[in-house]
Amino acid sequence: MTYYLPTAIVFLFEFFVSFFTITQLAQMKRKPFTVISTGLLIYTLYYLLFMLIYNPYLNAFLSFSAVVVWSVICFEMSPKRTVIIALMLTGLLILSEFLAMMLLTVLFGSNIETYLENEFHYIVFSVISKFIYYIIVYLIVYSLKKMNLKNVSKENLPMYVFIYPLCGLFAVFVNWSLSVSNTLSEKDKQLMLVSTILMFLATVLTYVFYYFASENEYELAELKLSMKKASIENDYYKLLDYQQRELKKIVHDEKNHLQTIRNITDDIQIKEYIDSIYSDIERHDVTTLTSNKFLDCVLNKYQIQCDMLGIRFITSIMTSNLSFMKNEDVTILISNLLDNAIDAALKSEKKTVELSINSVLNHTAITCVNSCDEAPVHHKKELVTSKDDKSMHGLGIKNIKKTVKKYNGDYTWKYNDDEKEFITVISLSNK
Repeated sequence: MTYYLPTAIVFLFEFFVSFFTITQLAQMKRKPFTVISTGLLIYTLYYLLFMLIYNPYLNAFLSFSAVVVWSVICFEMSPKRTVIIALMLTGLLILSEFLAMMLLTVLFGSNIETYLENEFHYIVFSVISKFIYYIIVYLIVYSLKKMNLKNVSKENLPMYVFIYPLCGLFAVFVNWSLSVSNTLSEKDKQLMLVSTILMFLATVLTYVFYYFASENEYELAELKLSMKKASIENDYYKLLDYQQRELKKIVHDEKNHLQTIRNITDDIQIKEYIDSIYSDIERHDVTTLTSNKFLDCVLNKYQIQCDMLGIRFITSIMTSNLSFMKNEDVTILISNLLDNAIDAALKSEKKTVELSINSVLNHTAITCVNSCDEAPVHHKKELVTSKDDKSMHGLGIKNIKKTVKKYNGDYTWKYNDDEKEFITVISLSNK
């Protein structure tokens, strides 16, 4: 007998389990709304075909195909990995239904086909089988992560969240036991049916809400990490600015002392020695590139870093010194921009980073060109970090975009394959 609404809920739960599994083991290559919408569409087609042509073998094939098609369209996975996950989910789906039938038969002595005789038993059986399905899937995903299978999505679910479906499964077993061992009135059946469905939906919603809560928590952690880094760098640049001002005073006084000694002596060797020392002092003097002391501190830091790494660092600050920006925003924007540029240049043959800042009317353009021997990995112009731990990296670009948006600006990039250069262009509003 066919039950349209209960079966639709069952398929919705299968969609949820598939979504949970794939997002734990792969990275989405589209926006979450697009991924979810596409998955719902695929599973709706799967449901309609199942209702039109009921066949166990066809059902298994459709289950496998739904996961494969969804994974290919919406997730970053190799063909081999896609097939393995689809086979795993299909196999566990069949196994969970078999286990549910066996458990109900052994525990309550009911016939295996009891779940097809009326809608109540069908719903209870479906809920039990899907609880078992989710629990097995979760255990497998958890085990794969423990074996260090690369995870580029969320953190592991805490064990206290895992307790909820177990309690729900026990409650559904109690309902089944009461329905098999007692003659229930229609009102009692309806109440038990409603409680079973609500338990099932509550479990689904719990994990759906947990998923979105973990997304927000992850973004909050990113923001806190970014703010902490910016705060540390601001404190560092303030200290550096103080040190540079003190150093300039010392250098200025030392120059005057040396000039005085040079003028009061007639010894040629002493004068030559002073001249050599004088030139050394001038060479190590703090470079003033702009009239913005804070920006100078930032650029001097990266000049020293590039000198140490053997990277040629060229600056061209012509008509703008970013004085319209807050110091913390200058830190976030320039530091993240140059960190990424230096990281790429260090791996290249030319090892060059060029930074220019110019202003025209009410707009400032920041252009950073760095040598880069290989084209960057990207998806629809969204850069993908090449570092192994993707959950902890890729924040630089996000922070740049947030700062650019704050000043009503635009962020674009391109790769020049002929020159082997990565070019970043940022435009900001001075208003």
